Amino acid sequence: MHILIVNDDGPPAVPASHYVRNLVLALQAQKHTVSVVLHHRQRSYIGKAHLVDQDITITSYYPDHALSLVGLYHHFQDRGPVDLVVSGPNYGRNTTAVFRLGSGTIGGALEAAACGKKAVAISFGFDDYSLGANNAIIDAASKRCVELIARLVRDWGPNVHLFNINVPLTTKVHSAKAMYTKITQNGWTSRSCLQEIEACSNEQAGEPIFDSSQEGSTTPSFAGDTSSVAQGQAKKKILRFVAVPEGVSAPGEMPEGQDSWTADEGMISVTPLRANFMHVDKLRGEVEL
Repeated sequence: MHILIVNDDGPPAVPASHYVRNLVLALQAQKHTVSVVLHHRQRSYIGKAHLVDQDITITSYYPDHALSLVGLYHHFQDRGPVDLVVSGPNYGRNTTAVFRLGSGTIGGALEAAACGKKAVAISFGFDDYSLGANNAIIDAASKRCVELIARLVRDWGPNVHLFNINVPLTTKVHSAKAMYTKITQNGWTSRSCLQEIEACSNEQAGEPIFDSSQEGSTTPSFAGDTSSVAQGQAKKKILRFVAVPEGVSAPGEMPEGQDSWTADEGMISVTPLRANFMHVDKLRGEVEL
């Protein structure tokens, strides 16, 4: 197959874009033609965004090889039609409703599906940073994804536009079961995950901030563009992803068969999706005012 790889984490780099190179090599080992289009920098949590006020400059890397629209329509025409778009692998899980809605990884797959292409979004999740950075485990997860992709393409299903795949990075990922799942419904709490801190002179809006004091932190924080003045001092509101789990409301007991439960159990979650925000079917007729 001709497979187009896109992501929202940017080119290979530590810590936020560990995984794309491993997946590309695993796909090439199975004789797939792989084309790659990546952002030049981190663009996490951007959803299915179009930066309408910015021009896109295409720069080629890697001899004669390098998102979705760029790769499908503006590059790689000499390689023939794209058979499948793979978005990811993302640095961290994309399970539950609240994370799916903002996910740039799923957004890349949605854009491909809207263009009539088969697409999968892949995310690698981990509770232990040492596992998330272990190259042998990343290789095993990438190979497992290649097996899963081949299986899904063979039996895609008539009503499926894209699949959202969440792979737990564990020592047993090479043999992890893959399960079809449903989306866990959840939402933000009142304070969400925004934390206001004093701005530092070396902080630039939108640049990663790595806080080693946050024990157990596995993801960078990103400075936001919103500033406020409090008590005579300039402050920035920054989105700290380490606080996200505490900022999300979840069901009291996670039902079996849902994406979060499946990932927590060390299995691969495979959620078939349609590329739309489906209406609620039971509300019909006139809205009386």
